[in-house]
Parts: sequence; C-alpha cells; structure tokens
Amino acid sequence: MNQHTTKELYNRIETLIPEIKKMLDDKKSLTEIAKHYGFFKDTLCNYLDKKGIRKKRQRKIRFSNDILEYALKKCKNGASVASVARELNVNDETLAKDLLQKYKYKPGSDGKKYCDSNYFEKINTKEKAYWLGFFSADGYVNQSKRVIEFCLKDKEAIESFKKALKSQHKISCKDKKYYRLAINDKKMSEDLLSLNLDNNKTYNYSIPINKISRKLMSHFLRGYFDGDAYIGYNKSNRLIISVVEAAKDVMFDIKNIIKEELDVDFNIIYTKRNLYVFSITGKKAEKVLEYVYKNSNEEIRLKRKYKKYEEYCRLRSTSKRRS
Repeated sequence: MNQHTTKELYNRIETLIPEIKKMLDDKKSLTEIAKHYGFFKDTLCNYLDKKGIRKKRQRKIRFSNDILEYALKKCKNGASVASVARELNVNDETLAKDLLQKYKYKPGSDGKKYCDSNYFEKINTKEKAYWLGFFSADGYVNQSKRVIEFCLKDKEAIESFKKALKSQHKISCKDKKYYRLAINDKKMSEDLLSLNLDNNKTYNYSIPINKISRKLMSHFLRGYFDGDAYIGYNKSNRLIISVVEAAKDVMFDIKNIIKEELDVDFNIIYTKRNLYVFSITGKKAEKVLEYVYKNSNEEIRLKRKYKKYEEYCRLRSTSKRRS
C-alpha cells in the first residue's frame, strides 16, 4: 500500500470517527469494525492509536479488594511484595500486577527498593545456606542503620546474590576492583543479626549451627570458602585449602564440622598477628572439596575457585590412567 493510498484511507477513517466511537462503545471489536468498513485491521488500529482513540483492554484484577488493601498497607509499612504473597499463599507476580493496576503501586514507588526481605528468615535451601556462608565471610550488617553490605571482586557472584534476593538495588563499582551491593532492609538485617552477623563478627563470629541443618552444612561451607579460603596448590604442588581469620570460634566450628562429617582432622595455628590459620592439603583437601562441591551448581559456587578443583580432578584422572 503506497503513501497516497494510506493518506486517503486515514482521511476516510477520520470522517467515520463518530460512528467508530459508537461501535466501540457498543463493544464491537476492531476486527468487526474494520470488516464493516472494508479497512485492513492494522491500518485502522494504527490510526486510532495515533489519535488516542483506541482503548486497550485491561487485564482482569485477580484478587479481592480486601486482599489488595491488606497487601498495600503491608508493603507501605516496609514489607516486600514477595513476603506478603508468601503470607497470603498467593503468587507474588500476580499480586504485584494487581497492586500496580489498582493502586499504581510498584516496588520502589514509595522510595523503597524491592528485595525478598524474608530470604534469611529460615535457612532451609542449599541456596540460602550458600549465600549465608558467603555473606558470613564477606558481608557486613550495620546494626544502627539496618543496612546490609556485600563487597566482592567477583561481579558474577554479587549479581547472583542480587538475583537470589530478587533485589532492585544497584551494584556499584569501587576503584574498578570491587563490586558493592547495599540494601536498607530492617527485616533482613534483623534476621542476619540473629544468625550471629553483628558489627563484631570479624573477631567474634561463630557459625549458627543450630539454625542450619546438617544436610545443608556443605553448602554453607562452600559459601564461606568462596568468601575467605584460598584454594589452589602449595609449594609442593599439592592441593590446598587455606583459611586465615581473626575470629577463633568460626575456625573451630569449621574444624569440628569437617571432623564430624568427613573424619578429617587438621591443626589450627594462632599467629603473632593475633590471627588463626589452618591449611588442609593433599587427599584431605580433596575429600573436603568433594564434600563442599557435591550438589552445587553455577549459581552457588565461585567459578574461579571451582576451576582449581576441576583442574585438580583432571590432573588426578590423567595421572591414574598413566599409572
């Protein structure tokens, strides 16, 4: 259809606007109207859109006014849509759409960016156990401001953490070396504080063993190792896991867990710098890494450290074949 013909059609549609509006009010479809006047439907739609005449059909609101009013009140008091949806046992995406359509409310519209505030309320999945371990090593909770901060060199890891929390908060970059995610969330901060992550965790942290089931402990340790452990090779070219901490309790917690789960023992050394150090090497290190990487996936393990383990497994496999 050339430009001249289109212009003529638009002129004709313009003369029929009063009739077309009446047909729309009578619930006639655009397909019926176009057929009635002999127009292409697309041509009719384009012109009506251009003039702001066509009314787009709104989706049907799924939830009752009582539910939506309750959800809106909770969200404006600081709760996340996800946490309210979980409380009401409804789909969080559908609830968010209804709140937007009925009240023009969307997460962040009241100045608060959205995240899953209840993520750390119960450590009942391997993902939560992993991120708790990682955050225990590299995260920080500001008790007075109720802000949590996570700062890492690995952009992919901090993006995965943000995704796990369903966070809308921005990741900032410091000195082109470190990536930082800061979340102002009272509920999440309080949950993390209850998991021993207070302002003094550098010196006083201990693993909240009573709040993490044994079947999830390997995922917690993998997270902790991804944050604070060196995984590689020592001078003798043997596989090594090495951790240096100022907090005594967490070091002995790790030692006890590994002893109980794997019957692997190692020494912890106290240095002149007031630091605690342990190194696990050789077959012991292999056994520990096999334990922590079991049932993991790319979303909940640090790629560069896992590559070291993969490399070791390949070399060991090649060595066995040769022998």
